[in-house]
Amino acid sequence: MAHRGIQRAELTLHVGYGTFGHVHHEDLSNHKMHAESFSVSEATAATINTHKRAGNPVLAVGTTSTRVLESIASPDGLISSGRGETDIFIRPGHEFKA
Repeated sequence: MAHRGIQRAELTLHVGYGTFGHVHHEDLSNHKMHAESFSVSEATAATINTHKRAGNPVLAVGTTSTRVLESIASPDGLISSGRGETDIFIRPGHEFKA
């Protein structure tokens, strides 16, 4: 990817059992994810925000990365660095910010 000018940025999500647990509800709005801790460095947030401001796509590899970005994205889609927890469950029709 680097030889094509594509940059990478890393974040951490400590995945727990909740990510792999069964969905026990027919109505997905009733499903509750377990909270999992994450961290996003200042460098990662800056890289993502630079690309977003330039109009370049930001692609999260995997649903866990997507969950973190969606949890910390501001309404305009910019990312903040820091640590926290996420229990977001992305359902069909989710309006992505990040």
